[in-house]
Amino acid sequence: MRLVIVTAGLILLSACSSVPVLDDQPLPLQSGQGIAAVTLDASQRIQQLKFAPRFKGGKSFEVPDTEGGPSIYLLPVQAGRYCLQHFYYDHHSVESKEDLGCFTVMEGHITYSGTIVPETQRFNSSDEPTVYTSHYYYPDTFLKLLQAHYPKMAAAYPLAAAPAAPEGAKASSGDHELSAWTVGDDKAQVHTVFIRNNTSWKVKLERFVVGDCVNLQQSCGEQQLDTVLAPFEVRQIEVFTPADKHAGFGYSYSYNFRSVD
Repeated sequence: MRLVIVTAGLILLSACSSVPVLDDQPLPLQSGQGIAAVTLDASQRIQQLKFAPRFKGGKSFEVPDTEGGPSIYLLPVQAGRYCLQHFYYDHHSVESKEDLGCFTVMEGHITYSGTIVPETQRFNSSDEPTVYTSHYYYPDTFLKLLQAHYPKMAAAYPLAAAPAAPEGAKASSGDHELSAWTVGDDKAQVHTVFIRNNTSWKVKLERFVVGDCVNLQQSCGEQQLDTVLAPFEVRQIEVFTPADKHAGFGYSYSYNFRSVD
């Protein structure tokens, strides 16, 4: 997802409560705490990166400066939702004007923040450069960084993740923001479609399309949705049944979605 960050003047950062884990030694968590795994990737150094809480009683936390390229930092924080607040990149101090780059830390778990990628763009030679950032879901990259830099921490704490699909269900890949599967009751001739949010941020389903309909009780075509899935939530989306219970039935489906900060 492309996130627009508004360029601002120099920002002075206040002291924050969280201390990053700079060495790979498991540490005891206080009640209500989890571990934020902030993952970054940029061609240049990112400095003064700060996340602000979006829940009552939460405290902001800062991330150490990167040296450019892929990086990961683990920080013990109060469990809850955090959003990117500001950072310094490519000679620009940047402050977000709305909730961007958000993720939710789960208590007692290491929670992947998503991979934050800032870049500077100039649309034409007369424009001032603008800093953008993207918030990506790259679980394989995250796991490689975690194992490379924090193998002991990874062994000591579980990773925050969505519930597994039921036994026998063929879920689509967990390498994407959303996974889907169908649970079938052939005796009752009922198929139920579930969609799972694999990320630690909210995702909105906007469209669900049913096609290739054969003897289907439900209508073929497009449904407009306004369904928000919380971090790691599984939601029942549709139930399919045959129009004629004495004959077989078939269908296909697709959907689109976007991240919601």
